[in-house]
Amino acid sequence: MTERAVSLNDLHTDPALVMQLSEPVRLRLLAAAEGVASILRAALATPSETEPAGPVEGTLSVEQAAARVGLSVEQFYRRKALRPAIVKLGHRTCRVDARKLDRILVRAKG
Repeated sequence: MTERAVSLNDLHTDPALVMQLSEPVRLRLLAAAEGVASILRAALATPSETEPAGPVEGTLSVEQAAARVGLSVEQFYRRKALRPAIVKLGHRTCRVDARKLDRILVRAKG
């Protein structure tokens, strides 16, 4: 096997092989490894399209919760009494904890 034909897979299989390589080949392989690592990091930081970010178990969308209470989404967000039931999942993503919402509604009726 020539130095030029050495791949990352070869080094993975036989790490001692790196000692037989010239500096330019080591640098080429290092650049390739870092490129692959950055692609993998980006893929891990991005939600997968094959795994949809479905609703969290036991939660409702804000629209569903507002309909349950008989309010518009805007009115739901403005009600301070309902805010403890809101669960923030991301920068602009909220869900409503169904059990907390039910407890708030029971307390309000009682």
